[in-house]
Amino acid sequence: MADAEGRLTHAAGAAGDSELARVVGELRLRSPLPSDDPRGMGGVTRTGRASLIGEVGPETIDAYVEVAGVDAAHAEVLRRRPPRSLIVAPLRARDR
Repeated sequence: MADAEGRLTHAAGAAGDSELARVVGELRLRSPLPSDDPRGMGGVTRTGRASLIGEVGPETIDAYVEVAGVDAAHAEVLRRRPPRSLIVAPLRARDR
C-alpha cells in the first residue's frame, strides 16, 4: 500500500505462531519497505502480479537485508526466525 507521499507501507501480515507474529508486527512498524526488491512489495506494486517465494533460505534473507537496508536487530531476527515461505500479493481497493 502506498501512503500519501507514495512510500510503500505494510497493509497486513500473518505468522504461524504468536511469538513470531509479535516480532513481525514490531519489525513492520520500524522498518521501511524496499521499493527496488523485484520479488517483494516494490515489484508486486509495479507489475500488479503476486510473488511467491516457496522456500526462504539464508541467501534469501541476506539478499533482503542488503536491498532493504534493515538495521542489525531486524537482520538478526530474520536470521534467527526466518520465514519458511513468503507470498506478496497486490490488493486493490477503491481503484488503487
